[in-house]
Amino acid sequence: MRLVIDTLKKVVYKYRHFITWLGLFVIIFFLYYPTLHGTFILDDYVWIEPLTLAQIGKLFVGSWEHGNTLRPIMRLLFLLNHTLFHDLSFGWHLTNVLLHTSVSWFVYFILQKSTKRNWIARISAVLFAIMPTHHEVVAWISGQTHAWGLLLSLIAGLLFYYSLQQNQRHLEIEIAGYVVMFLAFLTYEISFIIPLTMLVCLILFPQLKSKKIWRIVGISFLLLFLLIIYRYFVLGHSTGSVGAQQTNIFLAPFFNARAVLHLFFYTKTLTFFYCVLIFLLAVGLFIKTKGIRPYGKLSICCALLAVLAYLPFSVMNGVAPRFLYSTLFFFVLTIGFSLSNIQTSYKPYHFFLWLIVGNIITLSIVRTSQTASVYSALADSYERVRNQVTNDYPLWPRNRALLFYHIPNGVADGTQGVLAFLTYFDRAIRYGYPNQEAPQLIFRAERLSPDELNKILLHQPIVYDFVDLQHGVIKMSD
Repeated sequence: MRLVIDTLKKVVYKYRHFITWLGLFVIIFFLYYPTLHGTFILDDYVWIEPLTLAQIGKLFVGSWEHGNTLRPIMRLLFLLNHTLFHDLSFGWHLTNVLLHTSVSWFVYFILQKSTKRNWIARISAVLFAIMPTHHEVVAWISGQTHAWGLLLSLIAGLLFYYSLQQNQRHLEIEIAGYVVMFLAFLTYEISFIIPLTMLVCLILFPQLKSKKIWRIVGISFLLLFLLIIYRYFVLGHSTGSVGAQQTNIFLAPFFNARAVLHLFFYTKTLTFFYCVLIFLLAVGLFIKTKGIRPYGKLSICCALLAVLAYLPFSVMNGVAPRFLYSTLFFFVLTIGFSLSNIQTSYKPYHFFLWLIVGNIITLSIVRTSQTASVYSALADSYERVRNQVTNDYPLWPRNRALLFYHIPNGVADGTQGVLAFLTYFDRAIRYGYPNQEAPQLIFRAERLSPDELNKILLHQPIVYDFVDLQHGVIKMSD
């Protein structure tokens, strides 16, 4: 028996990193299980369409057709998903789970390598994995952009880290880091933080300075500079933005600072416990010590990176939870390093810290489970409406338009939740008629001006009235 136990301990230790990844996968899989079998929603329908060779070529010399920005590799990753899964939504959603699991695992890996505090590293990874703010990244196909961008950035950083551990003869690892970093640059803008991260670490930790690391930082900034110049000309004298009102992707976040603060912990109960935790950790930096210990310095470094991580994003009006994905990654690292910093503090203080963390984990699981159920309901509603329309008209009604009203009485009532649900609603309906040659004219009344609406009504469209998420639509006229 003792031999069996010793053997198991050796196996667990040898594969501890994979076992941690598998544990995170199980947690995330079951939390988001209600979303795995749901159909596509919102702008998912933009990405599940195949690309022609001509369209693939244009990805590298222009916008990716969803906002004025350059993300050709991300578009190709969506194409890869389509090649593998076609219309099987489970495969697309499972990809999201795998991506989020891998990013969460990096929280564990970074903390474990830096602090050797295995349980703190694992708990921090769980904190990140179950954060309710990540629902858009995990349950929404479009959220893959944030996970892929951050994951490729982390892989590039890992390759640079290993290249610094090797001698000059292992130049191929460093070159691989540049390749992955450049792919990350062409995937999502969060990758712009790679050179900034290395520079911040050099400033805060001068003992890391060497000719090799300065070379890596210098080449990284050079590649980023060349990419920005390329983006400027390819995107019509813009550094790339989602909205037409903001052409500078670096200044845009400052216009949204208030919205970012509002969203950072949009779950009120979690906000309270996180504020208490941050206060205790801040006080703990100076308990029984004359200055800030090494892990405290790392926590300050990650807190600064949490702010910088948002800078590459640009939106026209406000922000969304998914834009905080990378910011919260560094925020959780800040928590992990701070917990490691005060692990030796007196026990009563230590007890309260873990009590707060336990409350955060419990509340996060509850809120994330509730949110996953909402996504499931949204997917069911999309499926219900699309099936109703395609059952009413198995073939597209030639030379007829479909007009969707939103209650009450065909006038939008301003309910943001319903209007957000209806975003790209026309694409969802079109997707039910993949082989029809007739013009597919689908309109939503709340998006039209009075003149545009009257012109459509003159041609006697087929009118549907959208009731709510549970009841779908009602056909008002044929």
